[in-house]
Parts: sequence; structure tokens; C-alpha cells
Amino acid sequence: MMNINKNKTDDFIIIDFESSNIKFDILKYNTCKKYSSEREYMLHYLLQQNFVNILSKFQISDSKILIIKNCPIDEDLPLSPIKTGYLDGNNFPVVKDFMLCIYQIMNLIPYAYKYENNGKIFRSVVPIINEKDMIGSYGSKIAFNYHSDNPTYKIYPEYEINSLNSPQFLSLYCLRGMDNVYTKIIVLNDVIKQLDNSDIEILKSNSFVVNTPDSFDVYHEVKNVCAIAYKSGRYYTRFDYHNLHSNDENINRILLKFKNILKTTKCISISFKSGDFLIFKNQEVLHSRESFNPKFDGKDRWLIRIYGANNMNFLRNKEIILGEE
Repeated sequence: MMNINKNKTDDFIIIDFESSNIKFDILKYNTCKKYSSEREYMLHYLLQQNFVNILSKFQISDSKILIIKNCPIDEDLPLSPIKTGYLDGNNFPVVKDFMLCIYQIMNLIPYAYKYENNGKIFRSVVPIINEKDMIGSYGSKIAFNYHSDNPTYKIYPEYEINSLNSPQFLSLYCLRGMDNVYTKIIVLNDVIKQLDNSDIEILKSNSFVVNTPDSFDVYHEVKNVCAIAYKSGRYYTRFDYHNLHSNDENINRILLKFKNILKTTKCISISFKSGDFLIFKNQEVLHSRESFNPKFDGKDRWLIRIYGANNMNFLRNKEIILGEE
């Protein structure tokens, strides 16, 4: 029986494969590769577990965060790509197939953006030798403070036909961990509860300016956008500690209040271990990563990130790339 835990408010779910009697058989997986059926073996392995119902309903549930522990890892991982920041999925086929099969069960579509990560689906979150001061997935020296990914794009209440949208879902799969480097996640609702109604209305107004994060290949700035929005009983956000501001100092004081609330709001804190798989609703939480000192020895902290959407209509834009690399 697999161990499945929920917190009291059901904001997050933890699943642990180690408690299952069904073990991933790397030999059978490799044998299936000869017949180009390794993905079928992976899917069959997953469908034997007792958590498929939870995965398939996660996207429409009230839960914001899902953590799956002790997932399979390739036996012969290459060195962490600390020079280039990129390796295609064929370098970690077990992880690649596992992520894509989980997305299939969750009814999520994996995708990338044309102007980030060279339009590749799999983004390595890894320290890069010449990017230590970068505030983003290749950085290490400077903390990557609370944010939602791709804040310059439209958030859910703003979606239109063919609009370019912020990710609905974001997942991180740990190939190599590093002790005492913490990723922290705050549920947006826990911040909203601490704001006055007048503060919320200001944050909902189109009084803000946001620019692309350092991870984007092309810089641009978007004016007259909101920090948070509300639709069908839920709040969504494009908040980015580093890249969102207002040209009105009075409004910036409200934004500062929001930032100060983040310092004292309860969070989920994760020091990734190899085989940890985290997926969350990008616009309904905020996530951060502490600063750290990499060794740059090829065994550095290495995560794989994928974006996901639950509706093909959200991806009909020329800047969206679909595929599996």
C-alpha cells in the first residue's frame, strides 16, 4: 500500500513510492527499449500504483502542491551540465519517460516557450559556472526570491483566444540533490488572508509593471498589469519579487506590505533529494530558492523542469513549442 499524505487544509499531497510493494524494474525498462516500448512499460508501472485517481484529479482539486518521493532515476546519469545548462531528454531517459507518463495520467500537456530555454521542453535547473549572479534557474550566489514563473504573460483570469499565457503547472524532478539548499513554496491564499480588502483591490488593479526574468533569452517589459486576479472563487498571481513593481510609490508601499507578509507566512520547505518530483499550480502559489555555493564538480544540484497546461486552447500561440525534447 503506497503512503499518501494530505495536510489538514489539503493544500498539498505527498506520495512516497518507497512504501509500495511494486518496484520499478530498470532491467525490464531497458529490455522494452529494444522494442521502442519503454514508455508503455513506464505507464504500466505507474498504473499499478494506487494513486492514479489522485493524479488524474489533481488539476481540478483544491490542492495546490503535489510531492512524489523516491521516483526512479537513471542508473548512469551524465555529469550535471554546469557549463551549458542543457542536456536533452535522451541523456536521462528514465526520468524523461516518468515525467511524461505522469503528465499523461494527469491529463497535462508539456510545453515550452520560444524565447526561453531555446524552446526546449526540459529545462535544467542547475548552477552554471559563468552565471552565479543570475537570479534564476542557472544562478546560485543570489537567492531566487518568491515568484510565479513567466509573469509577463497573461494569468488565468486574463486568458483570451490565442493569448500567450503564464504556465498553469510547473514540475521539478530532482536528478541530484544538495543538502541544505531549500526550495520554499507559499500558497497564495495564505497571503491573501492577511491583506485588507483595500490592499487586495490595489493589487488587482492594472497599476504594475513587470519585466522578463533573467532566464529569458529576450528581454521585454509589460506595463499596466495587475499583481493578482480573481476568477471563479480563486486568486491567481504574476507576482515576482525581483521583476514586478509600480511607478506609483503609494502602490509600491502595498507591494512592500505583500513582500513583508511573505516573510512570516507558513511555507513548505523542500531540500530536494534524488528521485523527488514536485508539481504545483504555478499561478496559485509562490516559490523561491535559497542561495548556495556549488562545487562545480559535475555532481552539483540538478533538477529538470517542465511546464504544463490542461487545455490545448491555452497553447495556441506562435511562441509556444510543443514536443518532447
